[in-house]
Amino acid sequence: MDEHRRDRLVADLAALNELRLGSTILEFKTAGDPPERYTITLRGRGICRTSRSSEPDGVEFIQVHRCEIRLPYTYPKRSPDIHWLTPIFHPNVSFSGFLNPNDLGLDWDQDMGLDVVCERLWDVARMAHIELDGASNSQAMKWIKSSPGISFPVDHRPLRDKKQGRSTNIVRYTRKTESTKPRAGSSDVMFIGEDTPAPRLSNRVRIANPNNDDDILYISDD
Repeated sequence: MDEHRRDRLVADLAALNELRLGSTILEFKTAGDPPERYTITLRGRGICRTSRSSEPDGVEFIQVHRCEIRLPYTYPKRSPDIHWLTPIFHPNVSFSGFLNPNDLGLDWDQDMGLDVVCERLWDVARMAHIELDGASNSQAMKWIKSSPGISFPVDHRPLRDKKQGRSTNIVRYTRKTESTKPRAGSSDVMFIGEDTPAPRLSNRVRIANPNNDDDILYISDD
């Protein structure tokens, strides 16, 4: 395998793993080492044609969506091949389910990562991304234009839906003069943000840091 291609596949896997950690919606399975094929599962509200014969033109909500992403030999110069596996009723997804990023409104560039593709797939699944011009599913397009009485998107969560905690520039410490055993209800907390004024550095620090770098934290008994 070409070294550049291998590096890209490894980077894509790392990006999707990070995306999965930040999402309650995304799951995926891989094939290959490094992966050249992904089966993506998205758990959330979407729309498909109803399976009830009494409502031939109706739609219903579904909660699970699956897509397969295959990375061709010339990837990333060539865009990934996408196949929507589960039922979906969307103007930009044909009945065959075969897609490429351009079909989803993504102008493919070889620097675009698979995490960006997955975010767009979720936007399609939840009807947050709809392009009626050049629609490949005419029936879904007509249904949208008929004002079906459903507000879009049908799921308001972004793919990265896990709330991120505050940054780690919070330091808890114990003064040297105090017992190392913490007292109930007492702790020293220091928060350093972008607006925190820089203190005058002691001579000890200036000697240890002749280049006068900014990224220095000095704590003393003074």
